[in-house]
Amino acid sequence: FDRNVNFLEERKRASAESGENSTLHEIYNQFIVNTGITSEEGRYLEQTEYELDYLFCIPRQEMINICAELINQNKKVIFVSDMYYDKNQICKLLDKTGINVDIADIYVSSEMGCCKETGELWTLIRNIFQYEKIIHVGDSVNADIILPQKRGIDSFFVRNSLEIVKKSELGH
Repeated sequence: FDRNVNFLEERKRASAESGENSTLHEIYNQFIVNTGITSEEGRYLEQTEYELDYLFCIPRQEMINICAELINQNKKVIFVSDMYYDKNQICKLLDKTGINVDIADIYVSSEMGCCKETGELWTLIRNIFQYEKIIHVGDSVNADIILPQKRGIDSFFVRNSLEIVKKSELGH
């Protein structure tokens, strides 16, 4: 690129300006507008961001084991995420871990137009699965534990990867 662009600052700004439930594509559309880079450059950056996330995504084996066991028991497993990736991108990330999931079982804020953090996505999930027992596993006390419980969804807290490292010998 022949422009002097502070990528980190402009990426954060584009994310904030594109809105709460934006897709990665919408974020990079805003990035293009803000920085004046070409559409081709923007698509390249967008694709590179996803490819790097895919490359460096490290599965948590205990979570994979839990999902696999539930699937083996013929339990319905869905994935709910506040994320700017679309269902196809998330499905590809899950496939990398060995979890084969039907794309219809992925509920992502960027495509649903509502998020876990406000509780709206949990209301939608509860309405879709009205008469079914649901347990959600997540790493955010508010978005993954408190808000689903307020909608009659059982929840189980797991620490996120950063918290695990901080509590380990590496974090001291």
